[in-house]
Amino acid sequence: SKSTKKPTKRPTRKPTKKPTSSSNSRDGRDDCVDDESPRPVRSGYGRFRFNLMGSNAQCVDKNEDLYEWGQFDKIEEFSDCADACVRDVRSELLDSFRGYDWDCRDEKCRCLYDKGTLDSRNGGRFDRTNRNEYGKGKIEGTTKKTDYYCAKLAGTDFDVSGTDFDVAEDSRALRGYN
Repeated sequence: SKSTKKPTKRPTRKPTKKPTSSSNSRDGRDDCVDDESPRPVRSGYGRFRFNLMGSNAQCVDKNEDLYEWGQFDKIEEFSDCADACVRDVRSELLDSFRGYDWDCRDEKCRCLYDKGTLDSRNGGRFDRTNRNEYGKGKIEGTTKKTDYYCAKLAGTDFDVSGTDFDVAEDSRALRGYN
């Protein structure tokens, strides 16, 4: 559903699904990234804010260690990966969730967690897991990896709608209703 200013005079008869050229760039990034700052919402948890950290890169911690991950296959867009990592995982995983790596070419989404988070009980919703990485703490940088895109969890905005709490406008306190 993209519109072009100057249509091609002789369009190809068999366009590829994923062109190798990045001539149709989005804000200086290539076509793999549909939204550099996705903001998915999970009911009861609020809005999760992500920022693209790097292209052709995987996320690493302060020691340049990769994170253990749970992978979802057939994730077609960068922002869909954010949605999957927030909405399609067990809620207990969200406390150790750091961000995600998305493989544009193979359409694989890797939700990233601190070392020791994933186990046989909480990793069942993923298509694949890797618990052999040592990353811990917030994402501090990237390492080169072709076709991968690193997204850092920048923060969360707690969702007070539908809960028993009200944010007081004049103070920072949360007050429960009786």
